[in-house]
Amino acid sequence: MKNITKWITALSLTFSSVIAVAADIPATSIMDNYVGAGYGNDVYGSQSQFDIDQMVVSRTGTTMSVGIYTAFSANHNYLMGDLFMSADPTDPDANPWNPAPNDRYSDSHTSNTGTDWNYAYTIYDYKKNRNQHWSHRDNTDGYGRLVSGFDQSDLTTSSENHNSARHDQTVSLNSATRSGNAYDNIHSNWSYWNTTENVYSMNGISYNLISFEFDVAGTALATANQIAFRWAMSCANDIIEGLVSISGDTPVDVPEPETLLLLLLGLAGIAARRKASAGTAQPLAR
Repeated sequence: MKNITKWITALSLTFSSVIAVAADIPATSIMDNYVGAGYGNDVYGSQSQFDIDQMVVSRTGTTMSVGIYTAFSANHNYLMGDLFMSADPTDPDANPWNPAPNDRYSDSHTSNTGTDWNYAYTIYDYKKNRNQHWSHRDNTDGYGRLVSGFDQSDLTTSSENHNSARHDQTVSLNSATRSGNAYDNIHSNWSYWNTTENVYSMNGISYNLISFEFDVAGTALATANQIAFRWAMSCANDIIEGLVSISGDTPVDVPEPETLLLLLLGLAGIAARRKASAGTAQPLAR
């Protein structure tokens, strides 16, 4: 019986490990191949100040992690933007990304893309407030939270604080006092975001890592197999935008642990009863 118990315990741990691995989604990169309306080149201005190299996205359980590798570091003139995301709320396999128009020759050359950006991780300072439109976005770390329920009128664009070559590009949500709350739903508690400087160098340019991590439980982001992402600094001198195709939270078929464990426990019980019966049985009378 002791050996059977050990066997069941070992199998239980094995099933748990398989399920944990199946729920983990590996990091996926979006390379900065997006140009953006209003300007014909990837970066407007100095590459050493504004270039975005890539975005790395992963989802573990309901925790979304996003890392942006960029030469940009916030200062008093050019500020951090919010992270925008899009996922279809009814079809987890639907592609939510519509990058057109993607160049300055489009009819709607001053518009954003056709993507419905329905989620945003909006950043705040250490005191968790945004009392003024652009205050506290020159920090390189602070807090943020996942929100939704905003519309076009709730967005701040690159044209509002800069004479940007990329006109009217979405960079953040409005501040709370500027036009009321710029969203209807708050989906997560506060989470810490930060910047790690000088992570690597390429072509003489030093790149920093801006890291966001937040809970997506109860949202389409938790179950979507395709999610669009977008980020830019306040001037939108460079924009990164693209699609991450993610396998579901159960990318491989794994046994149902409850069913198997119940079966194993049942078999162990039968074996134990047979062993007990054999030990107490009386010899047949002759």
